[in-house]
Amino acid sequence: MISVTGRRHALQSLGIGLTVGVATMANQSSVAHAAEAASLLPEGARSLRELTTRLSAAPRRRRFKTVPMILTDVDQWDHEALSEVLAYQPPTKQAWDMTDMAGPWLNLMRNALNAQIWSFRHPDFLVVAECHGTAQLALYDPAMWDKYQLGQLTGGKFKSNALLLPQPAESVDPRDFENPAGPLSPADNAI
Repeated sequence: MISVTGRRHALQSLGIGLTVGVATMANQSSVAHAAEAASLLPEGARSLRELTTRLSAAPRRRRFKTVPMILTDVDQWDHEALSEVLAYQPPTKQAWDMTDMAGPWLNLMRNALNAQIWSFRHPDFLVVAECHGTAQLALYDPAMWDKYQLGQLTGGKFKSNALLLPQPAESVDPRDFENPAGPLSPADNAI
């Protein structure tokens, strides 16, 4: 991995990596579950499948009581997962900077994924979101929303984190990528 010394770039990279690590792993409890989720990967996405497996195996740090404002030690974040994302080699990848949970970011990311994978034939395309502001609330599970009443921070737009809930479109065959109610459609704009 190439070391980046610029503070801004390092913080952006950290945010992107943490977001993709959290988003990728939010609902996955084991490598076996990741293998089930791999059915959504397009045919020929060997590098992306390998990345998913490595991210599934990477340790997670979730027992912090507090953290400093500026993280200075790799034990303060999911360093292994971030390193995997930063080292991802296929040339087609895209990072999004999101600030509003209610914004169109999931739809835009899904559109980018569909275009890159199906139109441009880049099955190993990786898209990640660096979430700030209320967009970061999309990464917290229902227990956190309840405990800290996070819905209040959304100005009433969200009472709970519906973006992490299973969607009916998930049960539709992902090979039918043109299905307007399938997992590659707006019907499954979820993390």
